[in-house]
Amino acid sequence: MKNIEEFETTYKSTNAYEWYFKNCFISKQLNKAFYTYDIEQLKLFSFFIHDLCLNIKSTCSILDKVYYTTLITTKQFELLSQNIGKLITFNGFLVMNCSCIETVLYKNDEQVVVAFEVLNIDSIDLNHIIFDLGTIFQLDSFNFDSNLNLWIARLTVNNNEIEIAQNYILTKQQTMEKMTLPIIIGELLLIISNFSRTKTYFDNLQNEDDALIYYFYEYIHYLKGEYDLALEKSQISYQLMISEERFKDSAFILHDIGYIYDMKKEFNEALNSHKQALEIRQIYYPESDVYIGISLYNIGRTLVNIGDNDQALIYHQKALDIWEKTLKNNDPYIIQSLHSHGVVYFNKRDYLQALPYYMKALELYEMTIPRDDHRILMVKNALETINDIISRQ
Repeated sequence: MKNIEEFETTYKSTNAYEWYFKNCFISKQLNKAFYTYDIEQLKLFSFFIHDLCLNIKSTCSILDKVYYTTLITTKQFELLSQNIGKLITFNGFLVMNCSCIETVLYKNDEQVVVAFEVLNIDSIDLNHIIFDLGTIFQLDSFNFDSNLNLWIARLTVNNNEIEIAQNYILTKQQTMEKMTLPIIIGELLLIISNFSRTKTYFDNLQNEDDALIYYFYEYIHYLKGEYDLALEKSQISYQLMISEERFKDSAFILHDIGYIYDMKKEFNEALNSHKQALEIRQIYYPESDVYIGISLYNIGRTLVNIGDNDQALIYHQKALDIWEKTLKNNDPYIIQSLHSHGVVYFNKRDYLQALPYYMKALELYEMTIPRDDHRILMVKNALETINDIISRQ
């Protein structure tokens, strides 16, 4: 009770980090909410999650190593052993300490104590570090340390992902009008929870923008493969935005409508939606904006599905030109554009032109996504086919 009263009288957005590490109710309740996917609790603490995300910044010192020691099941142990070199993530905020020697209670024969180790981390203080929501790590090794009598899983942080996570909320609020924190929390729930719980969360939101709520209803149905329902919700969202003259935001809905038509193999309808989105973005964004590149890419991808590879190549080249000016070399948009260039040249049977695009895409894919990802397998299959064709010429 004392902690609650103190929180009510002294809490400020700038001291969220300090409150998270106090031995009190807030960190316990928040962590429990993440691990049990408690929608109501996450909604209740949405203000604190927002503040904590903004507090997580690399400012003061560099720690040689930090650890997160925990119990995992034997099944999880086997999965770790099988996924060395691949990418992993954790639910919620991840707190690490300077020592791997921690007391872990209630271990039984079906559990293993594992210390997750990360090297050379910028930290706010010298005692602990907190990683943001959705931070992605690569599992470099997983070995037993006989001196510590402990399994050590050594991780590498994808610094690009940390940067993305730290700016996630700010970026979302700048992307679309009326994108409030409760809406953003709902989007995060799509990542860490299941569809039905997230749908319930949006159902219970009050005094929020209906157009955005229908936008996320559409996205939930899309992820479930329910394309007719997704189309219905997206069209409602679109009409609500148009009625409020939110034309800039409506391009996001047209983008999604185009994707839904693509999945339904109604490519002419998809092409019309993507072209409408492009027309709107060309009005509201600079000519080299990333979102214009996205619409150009979408048109190119749909033209490939229609079979018009010559026109598709023109749009893909325009998209890649924009992204190479505005994004890092290993950005996912650039990688998928390189992949798509390879596909177009392959379809045109210009295998010598396809080869360097596929090879560069594969190189960047292997640096950024798990090696058993379907995109890597697709590129490898294409390269095998090309090499076989070239060897027989």
